[in-house]
Amino acid sequence: MDPASTNNSNDSGGPDDPGGPDGPGGPDDPGGPDDSDGPGDSGDSGEMASSKWQQRASLAGGPGEVRGLAYRPDGTQLATGGAGGTVRVWDADSGAKIHSISGHKDRVLGVAYRPDGTQLASAGDDGTVKIWDADTGANAFTLSGHNGWVWGVAYRPDGTQLASAGRDGTVRIWDADTGAEVRSISGHNGGVWGVAYRPDGTQLASARRGGRTRG
Repeated sequence: MDPASTNNSNDSGGPDDPGGPDGPGGPDDPGGPDDSDGPGDSGDSGEMASSKWQQRASLAGGPGEVRGLAYRPDGTQLATGGAGGTVRVWDADSGAKIHSISGHKDRVLGVAYRPDGTQLASAGDDGTVKIWDADTGANAFTLSGHNGWVWGVAYRPDGTQLASAGRDGTVRIWDADTGAEVRSISGHNGGVWGVAYRPDGTQLASARRGGRTRG
């Protein structure tokens, strides 16, 4: 399957669709005030947490929620995004903050590293995707095209392209080297909440709140 192929049959968006009034920040937003642990969720304690997991660090660098996080492929750093439009980069061993990168006008909803570790992409509530130099934190590109928030980003495994998921119901593909838009894919009736590439790069999957996944 071509990574940019899509099924254009219509699916119907319900009242909880992220493209509607109950999108990020609304009452049905995951992680919001109505979020609760499921029956099998051990939370911050419990037998599994105490017997198999040991907390290495607690990273606190700004107010409000954390919406996305990703390890650099070599495992040396961890990037987080959330309230305030800031991406923070942490040393994965010590927990020390390395960079605090500002540029988005609103919340950062997702982050992803390029497979070779040279770029860090962030998705924003302001409708943009920003690509940063992973070593310096300098802004390389600002990708504009979505109408409304951008919920998630994912690099193609070979690092040549970046996919973004938007409230406008589109998945957009960008050239990772130039920042140029390669194509815009429609098919979901409602906001797209996430994207992921198959490890061999031959397929791209997208998902929305209403329970539909396309590949």
